Amino acid sequence: MHYTFSGVRLGGRLAVLAALVCAAALMVALVGAADAKAQGSNSKTFLLPANTTKTFQVRYPFALQFKGVTYSCRATVSGLGKRFVKILSRGSALGGTVCRVKARNNAALPSLDTTAKVTVTAITQKSNSKTFVLPAHTTKTFQVGYPFALRFSGATYSCRAAVSGLGKRFVKILSRGSALGGTVCRVKARNNAMLPSLDTTAKVKVIATTNL
Repeated sequence: MHYTFSGVRLGGRLAVLAALVCAAALMVALVGAADAKAQGSNSKTFLLPANTTKTFQVRYPFALQFKGVTYSCRATVSGLGKRFVKILSRGSALGGTVCRVKARNNAALPSLDTTAKVTVTAITQKSNSKTFVLPAHTTKTFQVGYPFALRFSGATYSCRAAVSGLGKRFVKILSRGSALGGTVCRVKARNNAMLPSLDTTAKVKVIATTNL
């Protein structure tokens, strides 16, 4: 009986040890996943104390990896001390691979009320566009494919429409948004002019943008 009880107790200890090992492995996996997500971010927030000038930079996603892309460098100031902050410069640096922002906090005394935060956002984007003719008294649906559609996790998509031509005053955009599983920008428009002519014909430009 004594031997059986010891075996059960030993088995219980092994089971507990195995559970602890599994839990530790799970924690490591979760931390690794969180780190991977953070490394993939194109936005970062920095502290800017009073009476301080600092330069911050964030790398553009997929910098210089694709042709025809454009880069956008943005800075947003928040926190109690944001009224003291002035953005001195903002733009691309290091051969166009990073968004660099220089900011100064002009508050004289350091405190919670004078400390600010500067969020630097580096955006890589590519657009496809096409212009369609919309005659008088016509309703049409147009669509343009998003660049790199659904290829990158975390990408966002923008669907826009711009109306031009002599007949633009007659045109109404009925709907605008993503379609076909999020792969295209689809726009539905109507030209309410009654008689077809050069003066009533319009053009609808559909712009599909992917932010990487």
